[in-house]
Amino acid sequence: MRKLAFSRTALPGILLGVLLAGGVVVGVVAEAAPTPPGPPSIVGTNPAVQQWFKRHETERLAVNDALGRVHRQMEPGGCTALQQASDAMLAALPTPKHALDEHVVAGIEEFRTGAAQCLEGDTAGAAQSIAVGVEERANAEHELEEILEAPDESVD
Repeated sequence: MRKLAFSRTALPGILLGVLLAGGVVVGVVAEAAPTPPGPPSIVGTNPAVQQWFKRHETERLAVNDALGRVHRQMEPGGCTALQQASDAMLAALPTPKHALDEHVVAGIEEFRTGAAQCLEGDTAGAAQSIAVGVEERANAEHELEEILEAPDESVD
Protein backbone atom coordinates (compact mmCIF):
# COMPACT_ATOMS: atom_id res chain seq x y z
CA MET A 1 0.00 0.00 0.00
CA ARG A 2 2.89 2.29 0.73
CA LYS A 3 4.03 1.78 -2.82
CA LEU A 4 0.67 3.12 -4.10
CA ALA A 5 0.92 6.28 -1.96
CA PHE A 6 4.36 6.97 -3.39
CA SER A 7 2.97 6.70 -6.91
CA ARG A 8 0.19 9.20 -6.14
CA THR A 9 2.61 11.84 -4.82
CA ALA A 10 5.31 11.18 -7.38
CA LEU A 11 2.99 11.17 -10.36
CA PRO A 12 2.14 14.92 -10.30
CA GLY A 13 5.83 15.81 -9.91
CA ILE A 14 6.79 13.57 -12.81
CA LEU A 15 4.04 15.01 -14.99
CA LEU A 16 5.12 18.55 -14.11
CA GLY A 17 8.73 17.71 -14.99
CA VAL A 18 7.72 16.18 -18.31
CA LEU A 19 5.55 19.19 -19.17
CA LEU A 20 8.32 21.65 -18.31
CA ALA A 21 10.88 19.69 -20.30
CA GLY A 22 8.46 19.50 -23.23
CA GLY A 23 7.88 23.26 -23.04
CA VAL A 24 11.60 23.93 -23.16
CA VAL A 25 11.97 21.67 -26.19
CA VAL A 26 9.00 23.34 -27.93
CA GLY A 27 10.45 26.78 -27.11
CA VAL A 28 13.84 25.84 -28.55
CA VAL A 29 12.24 24.39 -31.68
CA ALA A 30 10.04 27.49 -32.07
CA GLU A 31 13.06 29.78 -31.78
CA ALA A 32 15.02 27.73 -34.30
CA ALA A 33 12.22 27.74 -36.89
CA PRO A 34 12.62 30.53 -39.44
CA THR A 35 10.01 33.23 -39.32
CA PRO A 36 7.88 33.39 -42.43
CA PRO A 37 8.34 36.51 -44.50
CA GLY A 38 5.81 39.25 -43.87
CA PRO A 39 3.73 40.84 -46.54
CA PRO A 40 5.76 42.80 -49.09
CA SER A 41 6.16 46.45 -48.26
CA ILE A 42 4.15 48.81 -50.41
CA VAL A 43 4.89 52.35 -51.58
CA GLY A 44 2.34 53.78 -49.14
CA THR A 45 4.22 52.33 -46.16
CA ASN A 46 7.62 53.54 -47.35
CA PRO A 47 8.81 55.90 -44.57
CA ALA A 48 10.19 58.44 -47.06
CA VAL A 49 6.88 58.58 -48.93
CA GLN A 50 4.92 58.93 -45.69
CA GLN A 51 7.22 61.74 -44.53
CA TRP A 52 6.84 63.54 -47.86
CA PHE A 53 3.04 63.45 -47.61
CA LYS A 54 3.13 64.64 -43.99
CA ARG A 55 5.63 67.40 -44.78
CA HIS A 56 3.57 68.68 -47.72
CA GLU A 57 0.08 68.22 -46.30
CA THR A 58 -0.11 71.99 -45.74
CA GLU A 59 0.38 72.67 -49.44
CA ARG A 60 -2.22 70.09 -50.44
CA LEU A 61 -4.73 71.55 -47.99
CA ALA A 62 -3.98 75.09 -49.17
CA VAL A 63 -4.83 74.10 -52.76
CA ASN A 64 -8.12 72.57 -51.62
CA ASP A 65 -8.99 75.61 -49.48
CA ALA A 66 -8.18 78.02 -52.31
CA LEU A 67 -10.29 75.95 -54.71
CA GLY A 68 -13.18 76.22 -52.27
CA ARG A 69 -12.77 79.99 -52.06
CA VAL A 70 -12.63 80.41 -55.83
CA HIS A 71 -15.60 78.08 -56.28
CA ARG A 72 -17.74 80.14 -53.88
CA GLN A 73 -16.74 83.44 -55.41
CA MET A 74 -14.32 84.19 -58.21
CA GLU A 75 -12.57 87.15 -56.56
CA PRO A 76 -8.94 88.34 -56.59
CA GLY A 77 -8.14 87.20 -53.05
CA GLY A 78 -9.21 83.62 -53.77
CA CYS A 79 -7.45 83.63 -57.13
CA THR A 80 -4.22 84.88 -55.56
CA ALA A 81 -4.50 82.19 -52.88
CA LEU A 82 -5.00 79.54 -55.56
CA GLN A 83 -2.01 80.79 -57.52
CA GLN A 84 0.22 80.78 -54.42
CA ALA A 85 -1.00 77.37 -53.26
CA SER A 86 -0.44 75.93 -56.74
CA ASP A 87 3.08 77.34 -56.87
CA ALA A 88 3.83 75.87 -53.44
CA MET A 89 2.51 72.47 -54.50
CA LEU A 90 4.73 72.45 -57.59
CA ALA A 91 7.70 73.50 -55.45
CA ALA A 92 7.08 70.44 -53.22
CA LEU A 93 8.33 68.15 -56.00
CA PRO A 94 9.96 65.74 -56.35
CA THR A 95 8.45 62.98 -54.23
CA PRO A 96 10.66 60.12 -53.02
CA LYS A 97 9.03 57.89 -55.65
CA HIS A 98 9.08 59.86 -58.89
CA ALA A 99 6.17 57.81 -60.26
CA LEU A 100 4.00 59.77 -57.81
CA ASP A 101 5.08 63.21 -59.07
CA GLU A 102 2.66 63.70 -61.94
CA HIS A 103 -0.26 62.41 -59.87
CA VAL A 104 0.26 64.56 -56.76
CA VAL A 105 0.32 67.71 -58.92
CA ALA A 106 -2.35 66.68 -61.42
CA GLY A 107 -4.44 69.70 -62.33
CA ILE A 108 -2.10 72.19 -60.66
CA GLU A 109 -0.98 73.80 -63.95
CA GLU A 110 -4.63 74.33 -64.87
CA PHE A 111 -5.25 75.89 -61.45
CA ARG A 112 -2.34 78.27 -62.05
CA THR A 113 -3.74 79.15 -65.47
CA GLY A 114 -7.21 79.66 -64.01
CA ALA A 115 -5.85 81.83 -61.20
CA ALA A 116 -3.99 84.01 -63.72
CA GLN A 117 -7.12 84.31 -65.88
CA CYS A 118 -9.14 85.25 -62.82
CA LEU A 119 -6.66 87.96 -61.84
CA GLU A 120 -6.88 89.33 -65.40
CA GLY A 121 -10.68 89.52 -65.09
CA ASP A 122 -11.50 86.52 -67.32
CA THR A 123 -13.72 84.72 -64.83
CA ALA A 124 -15.36 82.50 -67.47
CA GLY A 125 -11.98 81.31 -68.75
CA ALA A 126 -10.76 80.91 -65.18
CA ALA A 127 -13.77 78.77 -64.26
CA GLN A 128 -13.19 76.57 -67.31
CA SER A 129 -9.45 76.11 -66.60
CA ILE A 130 -10.10 75.33 -62.94
CA ALA A 131 -12.81 72.82 -63.87
CA VAL A 132 -10.33 71.04 -66.17
CA GLY A 133 -7.81 70.97 -63.31
CA VAL A 134 -10.38 69.55 -60.89
CA GLU A 135 -11.22 66.80 -63.39
CA GLU A 136 -7.54 65.98 -63.93
CA ARG A 137 -7.00 65.86 -60.18
CA ALA A 138 -9.98 63.54 -59.69
CA ASN A 139 -8.77 61.22 -62.46
CA ALA A 140 -5.28 61.12 -60.97
CA GLU A 141 -6.54 60.01 -57.54
CA HIS A 142 -7.18 56.46 -58.74
CA GLU A 143 -3.72 56.22 -60.29
CA LEU A 144 -2.18 57.67 -57.13
CA GLU A 145 -3.90 55.04 -54.99
CA GLU A 146 -2.71 52.28 -57.34
CA ILE A 147 0.91 53.43 -57.02
CA LEU A 148 0.67 53.74 -53.24
CA GLU A 149 -0.59 50.13 -53.04
CA ALA A 150 2.08 48.75 -55.38
CA PRO A 151 5.09 46.81 -54.05
CA ASP A 152 7.68 49.36 -52.99
CA GLU A 153 10.53 47.82 -54.98
CA SER A 154 8.46 47.91 -58.19
CA VAL A 155 8.10 51.72 -58.21
CA ASP A 156 10.82 54.23 -59.00
